Amino acid sequence: MLRRHICEYRTAELDDIFPKLAGIGKDTILSEVKNQLNKHFPGNQEFKDKMAVYNFGGHEDRAKYVLEQFEYNIIGDQGEYE
Repeated sequence: MLRRHICEYRTAELDDIFPKLAGIGKDTILSEVKNQLNKHFPGNQEFKDKMAVYNFGGHEDRAKYVLEQFEYNIIGDQGEYE
């Protein structure tokens, strides 16, 4: 969701995306959800480019959260942050 927001994708498309996910069978749910979401969400390069110039003005908490998640992804959650 953050990727779509940062890349300024229309939120109205979510009304089409999420109902389709509800019909996925249990046996293939993880791979199918990933596959469907990858079709509708920005790729890594687009997100990287847009993130570099995104204006978080007034939403500093959101910016801190995003940067914290990047760091957790790189070094792992070592329980150092609150």
